[in-house]
Amino acid sequence: MEKIHRMENIVFVLVLAAAWIRPSQGVLGIPDFLELGSCLEAKLVENFDPVKYQGLWFDIQSIPNEYQDAKKCTSQNYTWKGDHMISVGKGITEAGKKVRQTVHLLEELELRDPPNPAHMTVSGPDVPLSPYEVIATDYVTYSCVHSCLDYFGFKAEFFWVFSRTPALHQEYVTLCHDALTNMGADPTKMMNIPHGEFCPYTDKLDQLLEKNRQLILQVGLQPNDEGHSKIYVREHNRSRTSSVVQPGAREVEEDIVGVQRVGVVEVKVPRAPDETANGEIIMMQEAV
Repeated sequence: MEKIHRMENIVFVLVLAAAWIRPSQGVLGIPDFLELGSCLEAKLVENFDPVKYQGLWFDIQSIPNEYQDAKKCTSQNYTWKGDHMISVGKGITEAGKKVRQTVHLLEELELRDPPNPAHMTVSGPDVPLSPYEVIATDYVTYSCVHSCLDYFGFKAEFFWVFSRTPALHQEYVTLCHDALTNMGADPTKMMNIPHGEFCPYTDKLDQLLEKNRQLILQVGLQPNDEGHSKIYVREHNRSRTSSVVQPGAREVEEDIVGVQRVGVVEVKVPRAPDETANGEIIMMQEAV
């Protein structure tokens, strides 16, 4: 245990040193992602099952992270290897360049009593060792992740809201925000991750979602695809299109996180926790 804490201290010193040469600077030259304080104790998902967690997750919201080059269209594909997880992240930079990043998520069972695999450590090229803590998930719709390192009175704290689709009902986002708030964190620091027609995955989105669906079925879970809403974002000579096709579409439009008003894209959005209506809601939004 002492050896682990010593390694964490060394890692944070390296993070602190590397951060000062990063371009994103805050007040007095302190990097934006560093702040005064110590890390909060995360309440982890009980009986976390990494096998069920496998597959594709899209980033819906996160705190800006200097160590994650992808800023738009971001996704992570997880594969469980028996004693660790491999995560392949994809997306595009602010400049529109495609990027790919592979990291390992190592179990840190000795850090918890009783052990909980919801706490893992991220390890990879150009990425400092850092915790990956799953604080809420249903495996089939959403996941909320917390990460934090602290030393010398500073902390580097990050949160993520993940979804099995590129867009997520606000109700699920609120579940993540509530989980963070309950542990004393401030979820309003997160920003929405842009997704839309400009994303490289658009042409094969149906295949990706179907592969995810089959993977979820294989581990004995039921995909959240009953009562999916379909959102159509259509471009019509770069001008306004119909805003409502069916009654209630406008209200749903305001509750979807991750939908961009550009181009043509179809996104399946899992039904909200309290949504009971059958059938689909189709919307056409204003193109920009």
